[in-house]
Amino acid sequence: MGELRRAGMCEALCKALVDSPHGKGVVAVSEAIRDCALDDETRGAMGKAGVCDAIVACLQPDPSQPVAESTGLKRQLAALQALRNLAFSHPPNRDCIGAAGGCEAVVLLLRSTPNPPSKLVAAAAQAVRDLGRDSAKNKASLLAAGAAKAVVSVLARELDAGLGAAEAALRVLSIEARVALLEAIRVLAYENAEGRTVLGEQGACQVVAKVFGRHVPRKSGENAAWQVVAAAAQAISYLAYSHDANRKRFGPDLLAKLKLMDRQETPSGTKVLLQHAARMLALQEPAGGRGSGKGKEKTGAGNAGSSEAST
Repeated sequence: MGELRRAGMCEALCKALVDSPHGKGVVAVSEAIRDCALDDETRGAMGKAGVCDAIVACLQPDPSQPVAESTGLKRQLAALQALRNLAFSHPPNRDCIGAAGGCEAVVLLLRSTPNPPSKLVAAAAQAVRDLGRDSAKNKASLLAAGAAKAVVSVLARELDAGLGAAEAALRVLSIEARVALLEAIRVLAYENAEGRTVLGEQGACQVVAKVFGRHVPRKSGENAAWQVVAAAAQAISYLAYSHDANRKRFGPDLLAKLKLMDRQETPSGTKVLLQHAARMLALQEPAGGRGSGKGKEKTGAGNAGSSEAST
């Protein structure tokens, strides 16, 4: 990869995007950026070459191509995946993408795409997660653009679908997409009193609670399904932290379900997250206390989750 960087690969990819952000070759270029950004040094070099600004431009709507068309979706999916990998664990790239309007572009895409496919939902939610992590400025931009409403509404459509055969078509999101949406909620709530409040007002607490009503695995070996439960438990911890209003929104039934699951066969890592979520729900703020959610969080809820730059 080093030889390719020295040969001008990053600059060439950037030029290709700048010259034709909506052209026929943009999907291949974005996919190349996505894959090359898995390398830490290349990720930084791409940022310095201007790739972050260029990839944001690719997310903007193409006046000549309706977004619902397959070609438009392919272009925006490839750009989202590239943006996600550029932002992953790289503060300068995150800041650059945010300054270029990337937060607004990602949220607009998630909100405006009719019946978005699972891969696009996953990539958009992962982009929200990675742009918002450790960046108060990007979190503010995401919330101002409507990220809370967008993420909650997409997840609600999935969880509100009935269990019968007639409603099966409504349950279209992959495990990856569900986990990504829950992780996005967690990141928007972390160390962000305003984020917790906005998410609560948009119905995030009730939606996350539904994970434990319909999507709980019956066996500890169902690893994929337990990923959703683990992500939901972390979202509960951060939404409930120092926020009485959100605790009340979750309701007493959820706390009872979490305690019941703690007595059942559960993967050890997930069990710890469930126990922590239960503790956060059981806490009561003293009168005049920290119900607004101000202050630095020390939830002990574990690692931020399964965020990894990926293809």
